[in-house]
Amino acid sequence: MLLVGCGDSAADEACAQLQEYETDVVEADEDHANEVLTATYADMNDLAEETEGELGEALVELQPLFLQLESLTGADETAAAEAQETVAELSEEELDNIDDAADYVNETCDLSVLL
Repeated sequence: MLLVGCGDSAADEACAQLQEYETDVVEADEDHANEVLTATYADMNDLAEETEGELGEALVELQPLFLQLESLTGADETAAAEAQETVAELSEEELDNIDDAADYVNETCDLSVLL
């Protein structure tokens, strides 16, 4: 997998971690796919808190999406319903910001399936 450098070692490390998460998701077997997805989105939420700079800001913008995906792929149906409600309450501007942040992270870190 090609690692696109961001010019910032912290961002490069975050991109490497995101690419590792993407590989884990792609390579997950069908029997464990939801568990891998749930853990991956939980880890991505944590990574957002740890990453600085523009990439960190983009990841923080994506946290509502990470939390929703974590809940939707987990076993807790109540959490999944609450996550759907939370995202449904986001404004058009907030959704546009999430979309822009996902595009930025995908382009910066050369991701294709994770976001």
